[in-house]
Amino acid sequence: MKICQDHWDMLRAQIENLGLMHLVAGNEAELMEIIRGDGFEPLWMANNLIWQNALESGIDETDRRFCPLCESDSADQWIQGATTDVLNEARRRNLVPQIQ
Repeated sequence: MKICQDHWDMLRAQIENLGLMHLVAGNEAELMEIIRGDGFEPLWMANNLIWQNALESGIDETDRRFCPLCESDSADQWIQGATTDVLNEARRRNLVPQIQ
């Protein structure tokens, strides 16, 4: 499974709306450096939370032709929930102001 381009764009837009784009890696090498350093990357974290939701919801992760958000009846809610969790984590880590 892979998040489709439309849903990926929605996820990125929500990360941007929350003021977290300055924390998003610019490329794969930078992402890997952040991950290895136990750092925080909001887009990667939100993506992982969406996949966790898909697995917990019983969406078949073995069929890689489908986007888990397209398969869900709650794609907007999953994106909102994941990005809210990411924002809260960024606040907890003092990477963004507590109130934006």
